[in-house]
Amino acid sequence: MLILTIFATSANGNVIFSDDFESGSLDKWIIGGRQQDNHGGINIAEVIYRNSSQMAHIHHSLDTTEITLEKLLEYCPSLIFNFDMEVSVSSIAGPTDDDYAMGGAFFDFLDSSGELIGFVRYIGSTSSYPFTIGNPSPSREYIALPDSSLHSYSFTLEDILSHITVDTDSIAYINFSFWAYNSGFGWNMSADVWVDNVVVSVPELVGLEIVGPDEVAENFRAGYKAIAYYDNDSTKDVTNSALWAVEPNTAANIDENGVLTTKDIVKHWAATILASYTKGDVTIEAEKTIDIFAICPTGTALQFDGVDDYVDFSRNIITTKEFTVSAWANHYGSPGGSSPVNAIFQQRDDASQAGYAQSLILLATEYPGDYAAA
Repeated sequence: MLILTIFATSANGNVIFSDDFESGSLDKWIIGGRQQDNHGGINIAEVIYRNSSQMAHIHHSLDTTEITLEKLLEYCPSLIFNFDMEVSVSSIAGPTDDDYAMGGAFFDFLDSSGELIGFVRYIGSTSSYPFTIGNPSPSREYIALPDSSLHSYSFTLEDILSHITVDTDSIAYINFSFWAYNSGFGWNMSADVWVDNVVVSVPELVGLEIVGPDEVAENFRAGYKAIAYYDNDSTKDVTNSALWAVEPNTAANIDENGVLTTKDIVKHWAATILASYTKGDVTIEAEKTIDIFAICPTGTALQFDGVDDYVDFSRNIITTKEFTVSAWANHYGSPGGSSPVNAIFQQRDDASQAGYAQSLILLATEYPGDYAAA
């Protein structure tokens, strides 16, 4: 759980942040944004007594830039965000709608390389510009706050993502931030954001499961997934983040993506797939026992007496026009009857066409030239 902790105030009631401030003993929240002041911009980040409690306060005015209070989080689909926030924006209207002041809470979704792939931003604004021109695609959305007064907000990540269209499998990080922003030079505009009781609930990793087939044939590939379980009953596919192994590796190998490749074997093997996943300082391990079976293991071939032994499949097993049937046979000559031809495989369809039943026959014969096609 990440908590925005407010420092004790000084004698005059205000404490100016330096570069950052810690959330308890956990990771740090960063004071960011461009914070330009070449046009007389004013940036303030402080702890102030307001609404009968100490609150974090960020302020920007005059210049076209922003100041932010932000935290980069690893993506987890079951995150819950709770905070108290008050936003106040004001401006003397500029010549166009794109001169405005804006403040609020931002949720920016990033891929593994840190590129922005979508955002949802809950804001107060002096102009309609962010809600119209500022929404260029279905992956980006500005949402108006109910009003400028203090409110307690609670958002699940599912709630937030419901406003946009993005590939959630591509999300690696969430930049969670509070912004105070002005868009124009020299205009009398300001944005103030006060926040308190900021809590981001990060589910605790409690279990790991390997999901995939229980049996795999030799010379075959099969995919396995690592599913992480959290204390709030949520799950996450962590296949590509887990460490994989298989023991023994005599009959198979497994790669970093959980793909098992079996080898050529002459007997059945029992193997154990191992996976481990680390979240923070918690590591969970899982294992799954599987059977690797030989297609034609040593000692399991069928032996026929050459007189009247056969296997009846009870139905036609070849149903396609293109197929291959092959067999190794040691031909000892004519069987008990007068024919020198021995049928190894036969499939017969008694539905006749032009008076002939349709048959597929694989033969062993002393005279292959006479039975090239059966």
